[in-house]
Amino acid sequence: MGWRGVLWKSFLKLINLYPIDRRDWSPVNMSYTGSLLYSRSTELILRKPRHRHGFWTARGWLLGLSMLLGSCLQHDYLEIRVDDAVARVEVADSRASRQQGLMHRKSLDRDTGMLMVFPEEKVLQIWMLNTLIPLDVGFFDKDGRLLNVASMEPDGGRRIYESRGAALYALEMNPGWFERHKLRPGARLHLPRSVLTER
Repeated sequence: MGWRGVLWKSFLKLINLYPIDRRDWSPVNMSYTGSLLYSRSTELILRKPRHRHGFWTARGWLLGLSMLLGSCLQHDYLEIRVDDAVARVEVADSRASRQQGLMHRKSLDRDTGMLMVFPEEKVLQIWMLNTLIPLDVGFFDKDGRLLNVASMEPDGGRRIYESRGAALYALEMNPGWFERHKLRPGARLHLPRSVLTER
């Protein structure tokens, strides 16, 4: 059983709901809610809580659990600058995080994005596989100098976007961000010491 299974089992115990083996299951009618507790995805039937107010106890635990999971899914942001333009970014400095990128995101908040940090300076290639929103990407060399900006559209990863020269960083932002801040080739990327010292 993985950690998700352990979490689910612990959660059921906390709210006094217990799974019944699917081989002898029968729906349990929650008389005071008029609903059947049945999960098609996990194929579990949940017994009626031990006490009359179990439903409200369950609601409280569900609310707490959703808040806990929501906080775990929040992204960590770091504040950076390109010339005088300030952005809040997620830092992708591992191969796995760079490959994941901004896949499946439905939106980005204003002035937020992702900074991809590569292990060595080279001509970088970026594509839009499983990316649902258009993005602008700026490529920066090891000294933080902006080489070029490319506007990328969701296309299933068919088109490849390259840096015009050896680059170490790729900054993905909402469309028009670089233009709105009048950032041209030669603009400087300013990173916190924490990013620089990790290299």
